[in-house]
Amino acid sequence: MVGMKVYIPAGGSWFLVPIKNKAMSAQARCAAAIVAYVLLDEEQRPLKRKRQFWVRKWVKNRERHGLCVNLLREIRSDDSTAYKNFIRMSSKDFDTLFHKVTPIIAKQDTLMRKSISAAERLTTTTFLK
Repeated sequence: MVGMKVYIPAGGSWFLVPIKNKAMSAQARCAAAIVAYVLLDEEQRPLKRKRQFWVRKWVKNRERHGLCVNLLREIRSDDSTAYKNFIRMSSKDFDTLFHKVTPIIAKQDTLMRKSISAAERLTTTTFLK
């Protein structure tokens, strides 16, 4: 009986799998690899990776502490010159542009998270120009 070395990447180990003949098909090699993996002890199996955050805390708080909620509403109502300087257009022009592009840039909320509003999207793009 001849042995064949099989490398299992998950455990990072080589196993000697006994075979009867040297000419082994790819299907037999795959089966040997599966058997070797099953024979690994629990300690040798890789640990599952801790999942990353889907939505960061500061993104969740944008509805209470975000730019559109606090700063822009306050500037728009108190100081039109500062608003025009910050957004680079008057509030009337912003509203006109907002009503034209909202159907194009608006996204739907999902079960996983709320979407970024069309006003926030437009504010960001006008701020970056």
